Amino acid sequence: MEWMLTSGAGYETTSASLAWFFLIMIQFPHVQRKAQEEIDTVIGRSRLPSFSDMNHLPFVRAIIREMLRWRPPAPFGIIYQSVRDDYFDGKIIPKGSICIPNIWTINRDLQIYGTDATEFRPERHLTSDGKLKDEKDEGNFTFGFGKRVCVGRYFANKGLFIDITMILWAMSIKPSPNGSGQIVIPSPSMDVGEGVISLPPPFECRCEPRFAGVEATLKQARDAVLLTHGDRRIP
Repeated sequence: MEWMLTSGAGYETTSASLAWFFLIMIQFPHVQRKAQEEIDTVIGRSRLPSFSDMNHLPFVRAIIREMLRWRPPAPFGIIYQSVRDDYFDGKIIPKGSICIPNIWTINRDLQIYGTDATEFRPERHLTSDGKLKDEKDEGNFTFGFGKRVCVGRYFANKGLFIDITMILWAMSIKPSPNGSGQIVIPSPSMDVGEGVISLPPPFECRCEPRFAGVEATLKQARDAVLLTHGDRRIP
C-alpha cells in the first residue's frame, strides 16, 4: 500500500514533467548537447545508463532540478489546512483554513534564484567547478514543504533521472516540421492543462538515434528484462 501511494503520488506529475522535458530540449538545443556530452563521457555507448550513474551526471540532474523549478507540473502545489490559528503579515489565518502555496511564484523568487529567475538555466544548480549544489536540497519548492512534502518526490526524481538519461543517451530530440513544412516551436508560456497539472502546449518533435547500434542495444536490454521476468519475448 505504501508503495502504491508513493508511486501514485509521483506518476501524474512525472508524466507531465517528461512532456515539458521534450519541449525544453527543442527550445534549448545547447542544453541537450551539453547533457549528451556529459553522458557520453561518463557512460559511453557500450552500455545503458543506470541509477548508479546519478552521482556522476551533475548536469543531467541540474536539468531536472531546473525543469521542475521553471515549469512545475503542479504550480499550486499541495493544498494544506492550518491546524491552529496563525498570523502572517499582521493578518490572522484561522484554524481549519485552506492554504494553497503559490509554487510558481516561489520558484521564481529573485532573492533565491537571482535576477534571471524567469529564465531556464540549469547551471544555477551547479557549483563553479560543475558539481551539483547541496545534495539534500531539491533546488526548487515543487514538492512542497515540511511534514506535508510530496511523498512521491523520491520516486519522481529517480524516475525522471533514469528516463531522461536513457532518452538523451539513445536519441537526439529535434523539432518536427508541421504540415506546411515549417518548424514552429511553441512558447512554454502557452501552457495548458487540466485541474492542478500544467502541461506544455501541443507540439511536434522527432527523435533520431544518436549512433549506430542504439536500437539493437535497446532491444537486447528489453529482451533480457522480459526473459528475467519469465515473459515471452516480443519479436
